[in-house]
Amino acid sequence: MPKERIKGLISELHEKLSGSNSSPQQDLLMAQLQAQLDSWDGPKPADGDIKDAAEDLLEELEENIQKPPGLP
Repeated sequence: MPKERIKGLISELHEKLSGSNSSPQQDLLMAQLQAQLDSWDGPKPADGDIKDAAEDLLEELEENIQKPPGLP
């Protein structure tokens, strides 16, 4: 999920909570979420190169696809 989308969701949540009588725990949680997001660099690439990741994905897909009887 892109960082901007997460920021939007946190802002939306903050707006919903700010209109009510939020508890100190809710305020602390919102501050913690914002701090974590500020230091987040986004998703990290998988270890190895893209070819290895693609081959692993292909193997997983092949294992999960059911073949009709009679096909090798």
